[in-house]
Amino acid sequence: MPLCEFVTNIPDKELPGNLHVKLGELLSEALGKPPERLSLTVTGGARMWRAGEDPMASLNIWSFAVFGDPAKNAEYSRVLNDFVVKELAIPAERLVIIFNDVPPTNVGYKGTIAAPAPK
Repeated sequence: MPLCEFVTNIPDKELPGNLHVKLGELLSEALGKPPERLSLTVTGGARMWRAGEDPMASLNIWSFAVFGDPAKNAEYSRVLNDFVVKELAIPAERLVIIFNDVPPTNVGYKGTIAAPAPK
């Protein structure tokens, strides 16, 4: 049940209109999660800074049972970085991706949690 937030300082009106769809499909495929379980927010025009205001982005991904293998994390990073460089012309060194492993007991869904509550 990945929850993803992509933020960039590129103005929203300059982002491709279907960026959220393409990035969502890529995330679903790369992470091996069905699209109906993935949530994605894309925010353009953020006030961001890292040694200047050149185009940059951050991608935070929260999920459970996905980020335990450093080799897989490196592959996720490569695939997502390649996409952002190609689609938005943001230099590879101007994208930071954070992989957040979340216990299923810390995810609310359908009025309960994603894993059985301890008794």
